[in-house]
Amino acid sequence: MERIASSLGVDVSDLVSSSKVRPKDDRLNVVLRSASGPVRRRVLLVAEALIRDEQSEARQAKADGKLKKSLKRR
Repeated sequence: MERIASSLGVDVSDLVSSSKVRPKDDRLNVVLRSASGPVRRRVLLVAEALIRDEQSEARQAKADGKLKKSLKRR
């Protein structure tokens, strides 16, 4: 179910819910639907790279914060 939900861009709960209301398409889904396969793959690669950068920056900021706290305690 998770793979199906992921490929459809919805949550698993949306697949199993009894509600007949369809979630609204977000802008990215609308744009990607009309894009070619190679363009979709490039968009996903860029998105993954941006997310990795953001996570790396967040980890660094967290590490910097811990370092500052440990220096204050001394």
